[in-house]
Amino acid sequence: MRHSTLFLLLFAWIGLGSLGGQDWQEFAFPTELEAINTALESRIVESGRGVALKVGEALPEFGLINQGGAVVRMSDLRGEPFILNFIFTRCQAAQMCPASTSRMAKLQREAPALGLPKLRFVTITFDPVYDTPLVLHTYARNFGIADHNFHFLTHPSQSLIDSLLFLFGILACAENGTIEHTTTTYLIDAEGRVVLKQNGLNWSAEKMIEAALRK
Repeated sequence: MRHSTLFLLLFAWIGLGSLGGQDWQEFAFPTELEAINTALESRIVESGRGVALKVGEALPEFGLINQGGAVVRMSDLRGEPFILNFIFTRCQAAQMCPASTSRMAKLQREAPALGLPKLRFVTITFDPVYDTPLVLHTYARNFGIADHNFHFLTHPSQSLIDSLLFLFGILACAENGTIEHTTTTYLIDAEGRVVLKQNGLNWSAEKMIEAALRK
């Protein structure tokens, strides 16, 4: 699926529903960071699926907005490992996004006792026009997720999010009133490199913990 096609499909999906709990406001993104985001987006569009991250590769720099309305850069996350996935809050399939978020929430609670007190968590939305920071804040609260080490990330630019789907090897399209998508969950090490990729709904929290402990 070409990048432009994916954008149109996701745009059509967004048109099916109203905005989330608040309209997008003007966020004061640093000019330098917006330039970095734009350059990354252009590179991904030019490269297509060949840009998808592989084990051992480093995440490029980009910045999104978390559920508290703060800008989070990938470089801000270096220093400790983190687990990263994608969801959208309007997902109604219990075995899809809700199950993945529940697994992340359980890991957040259990990580200190498992020897990983500094493990962090990152979730990026497929559906940024609806999933504003306020919507993501409410979603996190509904799953009992604490904010101190868990970022739910979004951005007012749909095209930037679409580009990140390519970067992380995610396929998505609007179908039957929802977003049909593949699932890949990543473990990123303290240096910002991909340590482990698990495809599919039934990714193993145990494998994530084992790999993080080795790092």
